[in-house]
Amino acid sequence: MKSKSIFFIILIFSVIIAGVFLFRNCVFNQHASCSIFKEKRIRVGYAIEPPYAFFDKDGNLTGESIELCKVVCDSLGIEEIDWQLMDFGMLIQSLQTSEIDMIASGLFITPERVTKVSFSTPTFRVCPGVLHPKGDFCLLDSIFNNGDTVFSLEMAVLSGSYEQSFLRDVGYLKNAIKEFPDAQTARLSVDQGITDCLVLSLPTLRWMISENVGFSVKESEFLDSLARLNNYGIGGFAFNKRDEELIEAFNEILVGFVGSEQHLKLVHSFGFSKKELKIYK
Repeated sequence: MKSKSIFFIILIFSVIIAGVFLFRNCVFNQHASCSIFKEKRIRVGYAIEPPYAFFDKDGNLTGESIELCKVVCDSLGIEEIDWQLMDFGMLIQSLQTSEIDMIASGLFITPERVTKVSFSTPTFRVCPGVLHPKGDFCLLDSIFNNGDTVFSLEMAVLSGSYEQSFLRDVGYLKNAIKEFPDAQTARLSVDQGITDCLVLSLPTLRWMISENVGFSVKESEFLDSLARLNNYGIGGFAFNKRDEELIEAFNEILVGFVGSEQHLKLVHSFGFSKKELKIYK
């Protein structure tokens, strides 16, 4: 009888210790997935950057990253999404400090970023495009399709953008690249003749001209080939490196959905085509 009592005491003590260990693992390691699936609620950070995340005319939050996030969360049984708007530059920092659980904002996967956060399986691969006034592409065509980097053309880019560093890395002259703080200001520079064209990702440019008939968007085989060589424009969702369970759960859904007809139907209105949903390895 005494030995049985000792056995049960040891068993109960072991269960308590195991419970304490699991609790500490969740709390002290801040493994958010533990509470996300239990509470069916997730905090998602985003920045306004059409067509990935923006408010439509009716004030509804939408975009490529937003709608895809909704689909995955629904498939995982996550019923409530706490959308948290913040400056683009604060997204990764907020994720690292566990203020949010993930980022859904068309975030490009770069060597610098992968040292700070973990990414989902890629959800898109975009190439740079060229926005220009309609009927004015003779000079642009010879430059962007022949690879001539010595010219007087002035190109608008967003300050600190991947396009800016990409164009410099592949040899375009620094004085040919004009920086602007946002896409709207950059587009206006082309409209007002301050610059000759705007270089940005194709889906963004397609979305931009959908409400402005005075512009055209040109794909460049030359820029596209350079983009592939430099792994330009591959993006996805970002997570805290500790949240392995959440990342795995998202990837299980994404692997079967990305590139499908349902995926194309979901994001087509945001300027994405089959080409952007075919991820180049």
